[in-house]
Amino acid sequence: MQEMVFGNLETAYRIGSAGSAGVGRSDSLQYFHGSEVAYWPQATTHMAGILQAVPDLAETEIILESTSGGAEGLFYKMCMAAQNGEIPYQLIFVPWFWQPEYALALPEGVLELTAEEKDISTHYDLTPQQIYWRRMRIGELGGVWAFRREYPATVEEAFHADRPGALWTRAMLEKNRVQAAQIPPLSRIVIAIDPAVTSKEGSDETGIIVAGLGEDGHGYVLEDLSGRYSPRQWAQKTVAAFCRYKADRIVAEVNQGGDMVTAVLKTCDPHIPVKTVRASRGKYARAEPVAALDEAGQVHHAGVLGMLEDQMCAFLPGGSTAAGQSPDRVDARVWAISELMLGRKTDGPQLW
Repeated sequence: MQEMVFGNLETAYRIGSAGSAGVGRSDSLQYFHGSEVAYWPQATTHMAGILQAVPDLAETEIILESTSGGAEGLFYKMCMAAQNGEIPYQLIFVPWFWQPEYALALPEGVLELTAEEKDISTHYDLTPQQIYWRRMRIGELGGVWAFRREYPATVEEAFHADRPGALWTRAMLEKNRVQAAQIPPLSRIVIAIDPAVTSKEGSDETGIIVAGLGEDGHGYVLEDLSGRYSPRQWAQKTVAAFCRYKADRIVAEVNQGGDMVTAVLKTCDPHIPVKTVRASRGKYARAEPVAALDEAGQVHHAGVLGMLEDQMCAFLPGGSTAAGQSPDRVDARVWAISELMLGRKTDGPQLW
């Protein structure tokens, strides 16, 4: 333990290593700052002593900061407890794109974005320079999941945490993942849409998922085009995907928009085939048969669909994510896989 004493002020700074036994114990502290807490080898023992050394009085403060060590350990448990209001701490999360230095000058030529890059660029309002910096870091770290842990955009990304009771796990999705070259010929392709009726800030997203049925009988989720759109925008994006993939039909949930959903899609192309579906059961109940197909290894994601996968692994009984948001991407995926794999062949409005 190193100490810097300011005698005239009756104040001292003490610096200790988390690798030392008993650091901070029996001290009387006003402020405490713990760094990289997720990687402390004796975190529980240290915290038991340190937290008792800082009295719960005015003008005292405890700061615990760290990069993530995964969905385990004391730091993870304290973050989740703070987020859920179970302990008197405030969870402060700083996403990577708030750092102005996390951007790179673009190489010569146009930067062609992948589908995933387009998704996060729109969702987080990222610049091309930020996307290029992210791409370079992903290459250095050996993959997108390593990047998401080191440079998370959300708390869920930081911990890659599966929620107890969620229908999907990251291990399940990773096991079933394929690359584009591994996808067999597809016998059917659908574009599923769970439309939002407004596009203002704070509105639900519109879920738009492209999926196909392989000749092997498995389902393949090809692209996630979800986002916050006006009705005109989601219709244009859905119809454009239908044409680009030479899809067989659009599957549209009409619980919120009713006949308006089909009407808006038809303004983009009056001849486009649209099948309407209406939810009569809860989101979780509708999702369970699809999750069973994932668990059996019969549904695959083509590459990483990060925002969809985050929503899937946080999808809880009651039909919302852990953050209380509507799981619009999950809903669209459920409709797509149900249409392709669960034998629903009717042409009229379908009740689930």
